[in-house]
Amino acid sequence: LVREAWNNLDRAGVLQNVTLVVSDSVQASKLFADFSVHAVFLDGDHSEEIARHDIETFGALVRHNGILAAHDYFGWPDPDLEYGNLPPTTGVTAVVDGLDRRKWEVLTLAHSFGLTICRRI
Repeated sequence: LVREAWNNLDRAGVLQNVTLVVSDSVQASKLFADFSVHAVFLDGDHSEEIARHDIETFGALVRHNGILAAHDYFGWPDPDLEYGNLPPTTGVTAVVDGLDRRKWEVLTLAHSFGLTICRRI
């Protein structure tokens, strides 16, 4: 997947503008200063505890007008259930729904289990 990501970034002509970090969130968050990141994409653990840590930690890194995107807002399919059955909420849902709307504009797209795009205002 990492090779595919690099190839996609290169094909799009943005490779020189991207820092692709493949790491756990605790270590990755230490690589950047507060308010220094233009955009971050999170696709991690769906528990509320970990989602809260990731969104709050990386949210603090996002600069004014920057983007924090979180995957799987609508849940993640249970492999024991018929495909398409999703839990009613996930940790991602709870944390995003609790974001301070005075600091974040939030748009959730019904694509690939839900992609939430948050812009720091």
